[in-house]
Amino acid sequence: MSQPATPSPAAITREKLSEMIDHLRPDKELFSGRKFFERLIEYKSVEEVIAFVNKASAALDKQDGLDLYFDFDPVEKEVFHRTRLRMMSRREFLGVSAVGIAGGVFFTTGTIGAVKQVMNLAFGKEAQGSAPAPETQMDKMEEFIRTQIYPTGELLIGAALVNEAYEKSLELKLEQIADAVEMLGDKLRQAEALQV
Repeated sequence: MSQPATPSPAAITREKLSEMIDHLRPDKELFSGRKFFERLIEYKSVEEVIAFVNKASAALDKQDGLDLYFDFDPVEKEVFHRTRLRMMSRREFLGVSAVGIAGGVFFTTGTIGAVKQVMNLAFGKEAQGSAPAPETQMDKMEEFIRTQIYPTGELLIGAALVNEAYEKSLELKLEQIADAVEMLGDKLRQAEALQV
């Protein structure tokens, strides 16, 4: 269980807090957390940043991680959304970029297919260059699925994958901020111990 990071306001200056934030390492695990705190100190006072560390530390003691909607005030949410995630590890790349790119491809091809469907319905004819009408009932069913249902499926799969990539990027940023909260809390407690 973490202890609150409550040094006296006179003990921690803005410059000292900025220095503590600059030394949050390793970069691979704390990049978004460090960038979050670098921006937060631009918007809030030292006392407010320390209050956030205390609030986030208490939330981490009670739950598995930070929750963007319950543990962040409006200014902290704005800073969170302005903080970027740097893709470095295989987990980050595969969890965000690969899923997002695949989602974008599915979404695009699904959109094109849906537009073709609308055009075919509007003009009452098949697009030029399409195969002749199917001969068997099974061929008709397969053709119907391929031309009428599949584009909608691609569109929905693409939207789901893009959303999954977005959710994964939020999760990774929250993990890095949680790690930075714990490390910054430790640094603040060490600074308080040196003052006593």
